[in-house]
Amino acid sequence: VKSHPRNYFIALEILVIATLLAELLHTVLNPTNLIMIYVLMIVIAAVFVGLGPSILLSILGVLTFDFLFIPPYYSFSVQNIPDIFMLLTLLVVGIVISYLTAKFRQQTEAAWQRERQTESLYALSRDMAVSNDLESYIHAIVRRSKETFGREAVLYLPEAQNGEKLKPYAENPEIISNENDNAAALWAFEHRKIIGPGTDTLPNARASFFPLITARGIVGVLALFEIGRKPELSREWERLVEAYADLAAVSLEGILLAKESQ
Repeated sequence: VKSHPRNYFIALEILVIATLLAELLHTVLNPTNLIMIYVLMIVIAAVFVGLGPSILLSILGVLTFDFLFIPPYYSFSVQNIPDIFMLLTLLVVGIVISYLTAKFRQQTEAAWQRERQTESLYALSRDMAVSNDLESYIHAIVRRSKETFGREAVLYLPEAQNGEKLKPYAENPEIISNENDNAAALWAFEHRKIIGPGTDTLPNARASFFPLITARGIVGVLALFEIGRKPELSREWERLVEAYADLAAVSLEGILLAKESQ
């Protein structure tokens, strides 16, 4: 995960704090104990500002510690073998701690993401279970999509009179599906392909269009609009939308078949 540039400045601030603490304590602690202040600050940086900034802090911490607290002072030269070993240990330990902490953060975020996906799918399936007509299904899909993804959702379904045309359904009256949106939704419907930002087809569109496909065929298209800034698709985000689309497609197919049989 790429760190924000601000985090590198935070790492420099942490370095300054570590150096000030070491300067205050260097008269009562030997270098072997003093260096633990930098190790502690590297751990803090790894937890809160990410892998890149914490590795930068590890490198600059070694240089700073050598320059200020290893004789000859105010020089980067090192005369004693134990001092060289201590500085190399600080560098290696700092990098290892940074890497392991970053991996732990990634695993924690992935577990949180999976939990969130499960809760979101459960919420949608629960809404579907208590819905009893097409209108309530559409309302549940659009509302849950907006709550889950933080984007305005529009559901496109084939018109009853003309199955080759799609009718947009949206809860937010400010979201108006224009001709370009309708054409994009129809293209996704006909080709059964995800299109929009982050894909090879219509990357400049103002929404991402996900076809709702079941084993019997396609029942509609779910569009997610990002108003005010260009949307970006991560693979994790896309997988959750696809799972949402699959569940919505199966539910819509069931209610549409029931409606046709009446």
